[in-house]
Amino acid sequence: MRYTIKNIKQFAQRNTMIFILFLICQLSAAFVILMSYGAFQNFKLVKNENLSISDLTVSFGNIVEQQTDDDGNVYLYCDGQTDNAQIKKLLDKIDTSVLTDIEYIYYVAYLTSSDLLSNDEFFGEIAFRLQYSSENAAFVPYSVSYDNSPLAYGEIYSVDDFAKGKHVAILPCMFDESYVGKTVMIDGESYEVCGIDFMDDMVSIPYEGSPDTLDGITEICFGVENLMSEDTYNSIKQTCEDVFGNYAVVPEIDTVSDNLPFYNSIMLLAIMLSVLSAITLMLLYRYILDTRNGMLAIFRLCGCTIKKARHIFISEVMLMSLCSFGISAFVYFSFATDKLKSSFVYIDDVYSLKACGIILILFLGVTYVISNLMMTSKLNRSPLEQFKER
Repeated sequence: MRYTIKNIKQFAQRNTMIFILFLICQLSAAFVILMSYGAFQNFKLVKNENLSISDLTVSFGNIVEQQTDDDGNVYLYCDGQTDNAQIKKLLDKIDTSVLTDIEYIYYVAYLTSSDLLSNDEFFGEIAFRLQYSSENAAFVPYSVSYDNSPLAYGEIYSVDDFAKGKHVAILPCMFDESYVGKTVMIDGESYEVCGIDFMDDMVSIPYEGSPDTLDGITEICFGVENLMSEDTYNSIKQTCEDVFGNYAVVPEIDTVSDNLPFYNSIMLLAIMLSVLSAITLMLLYRYILDTRNGMLAIFRLCGCTIKKARHIFISEVMLMSLCSFGISAFVYFSFATDKLKSSFVYIDDVYSLKACGIILILFLGVTYVISNLMMTSKLNRSPLEQFKER
């Protein structure tokens, strides 16, 4: 790797204009491919004029009423409820790859017993606003509500305390400063009060280690930033059926397919990728090899095998192509997608780590194949012929 980087540096110094032109072509190719995928997928989505962004709210019992708000969120009002033990069982069974695709999880439970219930203004509600953290391998406070939740008194619990299930609590606004630092009983378990919320009227405690006996949970909401993927929706729905059977009511919502639109566009992407990469490499890398015939001939005369010579030069191209794709992806997702949303409404919704990974593999794969073919044509000549052509 160190020798490869050194070769690239020398090439950039000796053939600066060609090096810059090569990078510009590779950057442009990667950018166009990413944008083409987004535009193609956006076209698939806008074909459905009724498509709406929706959170998934799972209710319990029998459906009493159904409503859809202006944002397309579907609400099913049911006559049943469950307890915190069953909610924990549900969340524990959902695959972590699915949880990381969910922006937030929200549900409200009710206290069955607590010395806090003596306050006439308090209705005994506990709000759980969660998001899954891969770094902590646990549920942490939902960042938006966590960062924007002002306290009237005391301090908010840390993310680490929350993830580890430390028995700390933030009491709602109807409690006064005298409660800070005190221990309160919540469903038979003791919690140290670390703060008093400025405006929220519900208790907040860490999800991990929260009492299983908390009851009265009528629904749980799985929120997404944009459109929920079909795989995520199906996984949550199946897990609800596994845990609750028919007691959990999962509404139908619009989702983004992880399979059909993507694989239908793979052929189009592959053709575009092949053409762009072929033009770039045929015009530029051929010139690069011609200018380095002497170096290649000297390598071979000094005992460098054909296999090693091919590896040296192809490694340079692959490394430059990888860096080019990385830079293009950074620029595209950091700046371009915001501008493109005016024309491609769902362009933010169609990308996933899986999609970008496959596009990168295709990009590097075609680059590898073409550069390998060109190197083979060069290495089929004798070192003496290569040296004469320098």
